Amino acid sequence: MSDQPPHSLSIRTLRGAAWLFASSWVRAILSIAIVAVLSRILTPLQFGVVGAALVVIGLAERLAEAGLNHALVQVKDLTQAHVRTAFTLTMTVSAIFGAATAISAEPIGRFFGIEELPPVLRVMALLFPLDAIAGTSKRLLQREMRFRHYGAADVLSTALGFGLVGIVSAVLGAGVWSLVFAHFGQTFVMATYCIIAQPHSLRLQIDRGALRDLVRVGGGFALTEIFTYCARRGDNLMVGKLLGASALGLYGRAYALMDQANQLIASVVQTAMFPAASRVQQDVERLRLGYVRGLAITFVIFIPSGAVAALLAPEIIGVLLGSQWSPAIGPFQILAAGMSLRAGFKLSSTILQAKGAVYRMARLEFVYAMVVIGGAAIGSQWGVSGVATSTLVGVAVSFFLTAGLAMKVCGIRRRDLIGISTPGVRLALASVAVVAPPTLLCRHYALPQILTLGVAMALLAIMLLALARRYGRQLFGEHGVWLIQSISIPLSRRFLPR
Repeated sequence: MSDQPPHSLSIRTLRGAAWLFASSWVRAILSIAIVAVLSRILTPLQFGVVGAALVVIGLAERLAEAGLNHALVQVKDLTQAHVRTAFTLTMTVSAIFGAATAISAEPIGRFFGIEELPPVLRVMALLFPLDAIAGTSKRLLQREMRFRHYGAADVLSTALGFGLVGIVSAVLGAGVWSLVFAHFGQTFVMATYCIIAQPHSLRLQIDRGALRDLVRVGGGFALTEIFTYCARRGDNLMVGKLLGASALGLYGRAYALMDQANQLIASVVQTAMFPAASRVQQDVERLRLGYVRGLAITFVIFIPSGAVAALLAPEIIGVLLGSQWSPAIGPFQILAAGMSLRAGFKLSSTILQAKGAVYRMARLEFVYAMVVIGGAAIGSQWGVSGVATSTLVGVAVSFFLTAGLAMKVCGIRRRDLIGISTPGVRLALASVAVVAPPTLLCRHYALPQILTLGVAMALLAIMLLALARRYGRQLFGEHGVWLIQSISIPLSRRFLPR
């Protein structure tokens, strides 16, 4: 499969990314609408309690999965023995970790100092087997690049599982348990859809040869996943421990809103690019082109997005979450400044994983985790905004270390990073210049926040469309223009009359 023509694999990857992008847009809109409803019913404290539980559950799930399902994407010659071995071990270890989490609920609650946490944690420990069932099928969908089903699973689990169950429970007065029920619904729908879309043998079997292959590839993935999770959730751990559940609720919502764009675009590219890059991992030139192009497009999208999001933070928080969440404005602005670095880190880590440099990646993730956790402990002295600042520093350190290694692997000079990022910086300056005056004017006259947000985004869209035709290459760069053409030409052929 690695000898596919470059054009064929590029188009297949782009189509896969397009399916994921479309489904992610739908999922993002659903998530924003669901959170907008729940945030007006539930309190930051209730979100914080479940947020603390998810920190524990998420770490235990990654320990249980041990990189085995990730290895299913990377193993060159996959057999039924590999699939059965990965499924068997994941299910077995997940059951053990689920039981251990339930038994340890009281000590964990005392560690956080959150008395509402133990009963929530005991119930959420039941998520482990459901998540294990979904994991194997979902990775097989990714390996086969069946991204239509991959995206559909996310959309349906968000709408029917999290949204419907969560909102109905909250309206009926379930309080913090409405979020617990929502996560159960989401995981159940995900597991059901994935096992139907990508069935595999449920026979429990461990093959020694297959186990060696999976451990050799998956061991590095496991370390990377664990350290990545500690880096991404270490700040939540410290906020919950040092500042309490309400502060964790505020920080978690600010982080989630900032990360929405990352999940919308960067994770789509990561999911679609990993199997494609794995297939051409020995072709340095194709890998180099893909990385440079991906990094340039990432900067063109996320540097302007971060700048505009930081400027419009009061309106974004007010419209989406409501006035009780106004303390989250400052942390959101700080975190938004690092959107491009976070997205670039995701892309760089994908390249390293595809090249099999998972153990070097694990070492970088360990450094990232230590910077985030240590920084959060220090930053907590200045409240939630202090933690957000330390997280931004950690993201910057992680990006430059990871991008530096990825550039070395792909044969790219580090100083080329300036040229790659220049179109994104240029577009960010133009976007802020267009959005800032009307935003400040609307605030001066105390116009409704939703109107301010609508005017700013409308003017930004008009500016982009007007300048794209005349100054497209200068504004978006060579690779940004390539993306626009790759999307617009197929669409025009399909929808415009011949």
